[in-house]
Amino acid sequence: MQEHERQAVLEEILRTIGFELADNAEVARRFQYDPTKTWRLRLNGVFQDRPASLVVDFVKLEGDEQVWREAFAKQAEENATTARPARTLLSSPFEEARGFGYAVME
Repeated sequence: MQEHERQAVLEEILRTIGFELADNAEVARRFQYDPTKTWRLRLNGVFQDRPASLVVDFVKLEGDEQVWREAFAKQAEENATTARPARTLLSSPFEEARGFGYAVME
């Protein structure tokens, strides 16, 4: 996926879910072997009137990261630890047909 296509995807997600980007929103950009091949983008902003992070994946991972976060949260709860993953406010798994997935986290 080219940069202009990633930008169009990002604009579609923002419009669809009502996420508002903060100034200097980009927190991290991960690459796949080459700086022109972005596989993950993390942005800060506001979702449902509270601070949040939007993570957009442009490459399918071997598993669903939301399932991993839920398993970690359950483990932390069962063991009464103070460590826990960020709460997921909204997520949409990666779909091959559209070429992206995303999650909004606290």
